[in-house]
Amino acid sequence: MLPRVSVVMANYNYARYLRGAIDSALNQTLRDLELIVVDDGSSDGSREIIESYASDPRLRFRPVPHLGQPGAKNAGIEWARAPLVAFLDADDAWHLEKLAKQVALFDREPTLGVAYCRRTLIDESGQPMPYRQPPLHRGDVMAAMYRDNFVCFSSAVVRRHVFEH
Repeated sequence: MLPRVSVVMANYNYARYLRGAIDSALNQTLRDLELIVVDDGSSDGSREIIESYASDPRLRFRPVPHLGQPGAKNAGIEWARAPLVAFLDADDAWHLEKLAKQVALFDREPTLGVAYCRRTLIDESGQPMPYRQPPLHRGDVMAAMYRDNFVCFSSAVVRRHVFEH
């Protein structure tokens, strides 16, 4: 059976943050997910951290030669099996109900292609930092995106067919 959501995480030498990012994905209240960790040729012990999660069948590990972040994310999208693809950078962490809330939105809105949400910037110790959230736009947002990229990549969930389109 396919998972509801494929979470794509590209990692390059983020061992110091990786465990927090992986835990924030695997501890989501929405449990029906796969986490695809694409290690982009790290040399900092990231592989050992990723492999320590081998007992969780939801985690799929894909080491690749250094492709750069866009290439690693594209590789993750190719391996994704779910109808929804979410992104989580290896130095970020999600609120526990993030995916459940966004998947519910997709369930209510069958024509919705992409959903994103607000973010909180945190420092290395996890403490919130000052940040002015840009306005959130709805509907056709392309014109607004040309003026200001207001979508935090780690907040985005995309219907798979949008990539194919």
